[in-house]
Amino acid sequence: MGRVMGRVMGRVMRRVLGVFLVVATVSSAQAQSVSLVEQRARAHFEQGLARLRAGQAAEGRDLLRRALAILPTVATQYNLALALRRTGEPTEAEYHLRQLLTSDELSDAQRARVEAQLALLEGELAILAITLTEGARVEVDGFAVGRAEPRIPLRVRVDPGRHSVSAFAGTRRGLSEVELERGEERRLSLTLAPFVATRRWWPWVVAIGGLLLAGGITTAVLLRRRDQGPYAAARRYETLSISGVSF
Repeated sequence: MGRVMGRVMGRVMRRVLGVFLVVATVSSAQAQSVSLVEQRARAHFEQGLARLRAGQAAEGRDLLRRALAILPTVATQYNLALALRRTGEPTEAEYHLRQLLTSDELSDAQRARVEAQLALLEGELAILAITLTEGARVEVDGFAVGRAEPRIPLRVRVDPGRHSVSAFAGTRRGLSEVELERGEERRLSLTLAPFVATRRWWPWVVAIGGLLLAGGITTAVLLRRRDQGPYAAARRYETLSISGVSF
């Protein structure tokens, strides 16, 4: 009886030991993966700061964006906001600074530094006050910024420079171009008019004929390249929730 119980207990212990070994192996692999992620993020972060110190603001901004996408931290987000100020992109800098203020990881001193940077940005932003005679959806530079109600100005904070403003209400559209200086506030009135697309059939006939002649080769090339382009890479730089080290 004792021998049987001994064999049973031995089997149980071997199984338990096997489970612990699997768990330990998985935990070790996860720790190594996290460590590699931290190393990549830290490398981009340090390279970004080095570029900023060397006066290469655009390169530093791009590296800090990569670091933030890999491992979001308050330090990375704060320094990215500073880089965006240097590259003349105050609206995105303001976004990151305001997001930092929602973090419960900031000390009182850090929060004061973020608020000081926001105060400095006020003089660098431009403001568009868009007024329409009817309710419509409004876009600035192709990005939706809200819905304007009739004769009630829609205030939009933008970077200094030239901007395209569009309004859409059903088949009615309005379009205007405007250029603003730092700290300027401009009123813009838009009148919507019926939009009729001009149809030209001959380019489509030529295009279809070309596709038919090229056949499978053209199709293969198109399929191979359909995911390429600037927006495919831009998805890697989406901002995530912030956490981590202090600045």
